Amino acid sequence: MKILKSSFLAFFMISAASLTFISCGDDDTCAQADWTGTYTGDATVSEDGVDEMADSASVTITASGTDDIAVSYSYTIDNQENSITFDPFAASGCTITQSASDPNAGVSIDMTLSLDGNDLTLESEMTGGGFNSTVTITASK
Repeated sequence: MKILKSSFLAFFMISAASLTFISCGDDDTCAQADWTGTYTGDATVSEDGVDEMADSASVTITASGTDDIAVSYSYTIDNQENSITFDPFAASGCTITQSASDPNAGVSIDMTLSLDGNDLTLESEMTGGGFNSTVTITASK
C-alpha cells in the first residue's frame, strides 16, 4: 500500500504558513510545558478506507517561543518511514485542532491533538488530490 504520496508531503511544505488554530474542549489547563516531549506508541493508518497498523510511531513536540509548540510525527510501515512537521502554533488547552488547505492542489488537512497527563492522541486526516488518508497515533511520554 502506498502510504504517502508526494503531493501529501508537498502540501505540508507549501501550506505550513497557512495553518489556523482553534482550541476546543472544557479542559484548558495544558500549557506549553505540558505538551513538550517525545511520545512513542501505536499508529493506525487508513488510506482510501484500507487500515494498516504501523510498525512504530512517535510524536515530538518542542517549545517555540514562549507559548507556541512545533509538532512533528512519524510512523513506519513495511520499513518505510513517513513523517510530517508542522510550523509552530499556540499551545492553549488540552485539545488543539489545527487545519490547513491548499485550494490550488485541492487538498485539506485537519489534525487534532489531545493530551491527558503523559498520554497523547493525534488524529490527522488529509483529503483531496485523489485520496483520503487518516493517521491516528496513541502515544505516551
